[in-house]
Amino acid sequence: MEYKIVDGKIHRVTVFALSEFFEGKTIITEFEVDAETLIFRDNHHADGHLREWVMRRVE
Repeated sequence: MEYKIVDGKIHRVTVFALSEFFEGKTIITEFEVDAETLIFRDNHHADGHLREWVMRRVE
């Protein structure tokens, strides 16, 4: 996994491989965080659709 900041958001790049000789799927997950909310989104590797999860702080 590799992390970098893009437009003020954290991007995690994950490369899945079946073996050391074959590079499989690359998944980029974007994280958006503030004091009350965590949002993360990625293109789901199985069907290519954008997934978005929103988590809100509850106390």
